[in-house]
Amino acid sequence: MSKRSVRQVALKTLQILFVTTFVAFFVVAILLVLGQLLGTVLSQPTLVSAASEYLLIPAVTLASTFGIIAFLASYLHKDTPEGQSS
Repeated sequence: MSKRSVRQVALKTLQILFVTTFVAFFVVAILLVLGQLLGTVLSQPTLVSAASEYLLIPAVTLASTFGIIAFLASYLHKDTPEGQSS
């Protein structure tokens, strides 16, 4: 396997992981906000606290993960020859 094809496979893998972790983060973040909104509308502070308690750490972890993946992918993407799309 040539150096170029290894780079392309790695970039494609990182792109798939980026999209997957971004979508997961987006869903968890929406659930977090909706849970807090519902708790606020219903005047249930325990619901607001529970939403934060159970969803904040997964949301931050997913956001950090897709940020790191994007950072890594940017290095591989910069080395891709111009005119070539991945």
